[in-house]
Amino acid sequence: MRYRLKEKLQTIPGVGEIQVGGVERNVRLWLDASKMGCAPGDGRDVLAALTREHIEIPAGRLETSGVK
Repeated sequence: MRYRLKEKLQTIPGVGEIQVGGVERNVRLWLDASKMGCAPGDGRDVLAALTREHIEIPAGRLETSGVK
């Protein structure tokens, strides 16, 4: 998807260069089994909560010098 967008944006008159970048994010969790024993559920519940609550918010910048 990101490379198709880059190709389309490069065809716009006046566009000099498009740079696509990003960092793959990782989340690492260390679950303490002895502490999880007193709570209902298990590691699968933690994974389900992360999957359910995960949001991805786009970020970036747009630079222009007087679009007409």
